[in-house]
Amino acid sequence: MTRRSLSQVVPLVLWMGCDGGANSDDRPAKDTDTDTDTDTDTDTDTDTDTDTDTKPASVDVEGTVTYQWVKNGEAVCDADIRFQGAAFDCPECDFAYHVHTADITRDDGTAACVFDPWLSLLGMPVEGYEEYRWEALFGFAPAYDDYYYGPVTNAFLVGPYLELGGDPVYEFYYAADYDEKVQYPWLSSEFSVDGASVAYALSSLDDYLYNPWAGYCPGVPEGNFGPSDGTHVGDPVEETLGCFYDETDVWSFENTNGGPVTVYVNADTLSAGDAFPARLFLTDESGCEIAWSYGEYDCAFTPRDGEQCPSFEIELEPGTWRVVVEQDGRCPNGVNAGAYSVSVATDSGPLPLTLFADDEADNVEMLEELYITWDAVRLDAP
Repeated sequence: MTRRSLSQVVPLVLWMGCDGGANSDDRPAKDTDTDTDTDTDTDTDTDTDTDTDTKPASVDVEGTVTYQWVKNGEAVCDADIRFQGAAFDCPECDFAYHVHTADITRDDGTAACVFDPWLSLLGMPVEGYEEYRWEALFGFAPAYDDYYYGPVTNAFLVGPYLELGGDPVYEFYYAADYDEKVQYPWLSSEFSVDGASVAYALSSLDDYLYNPWAGYCPGVPEGNFGPSDGTHVGDPVEETLGCFYDETDVWSFENTNGGPVTVYVNADTLSAGDAFPARLFLTDESGCEIAWSYGEYDCAFTPRDGEQCPSFEIELEPGTWRVVVEQDGRCPNGVNAGAYSVSVATDSGPLPLTLFADDEADNVEMLEELYITWDAVRLDAP
């Protein structure tokens, strides 16, 4: 059975709960009111104080998080985090807090570290609305009705929280309980409440096969991409791939235009005798997928099962980008390798491609370990 990597599984595990308020997919609506009325009231306050007073956030809970994510023996994330939070009214909870302040006090991880926004309590920006931020949320409910597991007793809950000036937008994700219902062969979590002290721990050990050249990365959004228009082909380069499921070529190119440009990526077949349906991926230098295509237009030479050839166009920022070409194992019968071409272009002309990795395996064993602990003190505990 194929499983997702831990960086995908952990958020999925936590996001399997019913919402405790508005759905977290809600976004603050932009004002589209087009009325032309004019407010004519006059402020009679003669105070000349021009500063903007903001109410300090209350501190009802504080604590620390230790966060370690290890991949094949390398500590990708290895950090300590201090946090403070404020209580809020959660009808089903004995207590609940949104974390308004979270600072990394030690960071011995690598540049590839991406923290889970809720397990780390660091939160995340609201995409498209820079003035808002999802804060992390946690709480304890003696009884909780989970969508997947049904009624849960003594549930520890985590999730996102957004303050919009009125009622908060929040959602709970069932994380653990005293009966340890949320347990998997590779993941275990537990918590305890002892008076004012709250402790939570998650540990995981998972091994699987993965593609080291192109994959999902938490916190790295996919681009806004679609099929190429077919008129920007660039200068194709030619290569071959073995007719096996686990071979990949990786090409590198640079956007040196000084700003974002639309890039057109195309792959095609070169002869009827070895035509195969390629798969295209666009990644950053870390191998995080930004765009992909499995077939968009008729190939020069149709593969054996009538598949189309891949292409996409996408706007890219300046920097180094990679095009990953994969073989899906469907070469003509009796053929051991298939030839293909690939090209990258902009409206101004072709972009040169450099072969970065040739005939590399795209199924590599990965061992991931995740260890997270929280220790918190409820300052408002009775």
